[in-house]
Amino acid sequence: MKKKTLLSLAMDPISAGALLAYPRRTGPSCIVLEVGVFDLTGLDALRRIAAERTDTPIIVVAKESDIPMTVLAMKAGAVEFLLKPLTDEELLDAIDHAITRSRAILSRKAEVRELRSRYESRASSPPRTPRLSLRCG
Repeated sequence: MKKKTLLSLAMDPISAGALLAYPRRTGPSCIVLEVGVFDLTGLDALRRIAAERTDTPIIVVAKESDIPMTVLAMKAGAVEFLLKPLTDEELLDAIDHAITRSRAILSRKAEVRELRSRYESRASSPPRTPRLSLRCG
């Protein structure tokens, strides 16, 4: 008996626009995007999503591919490119890697926000006048 894979489950496809209309997640996340062979529409969607959701790694899954298609997908913003059929373990490993990457991105963004906040609070404070202390002796 053939092992059932996660990708054998029926999923409703949605457009890039519909996906981008969903509210951003506040925690680590990733997107699994299925594209067809030489599917420029899928690559356009990938570019659009990658540009607008810079903190959300994208995993591309395709039935078939060649090296140019894989390169195009990676240049368009994919962090992984997987070919069907794939096992649950392959997909889950890719998702785990993407979530780890998302967590690191979100952490760096939080650090930058904190540093900007500190800088802005100091920049808005009146300048400090250094106190001089003289000793005569």
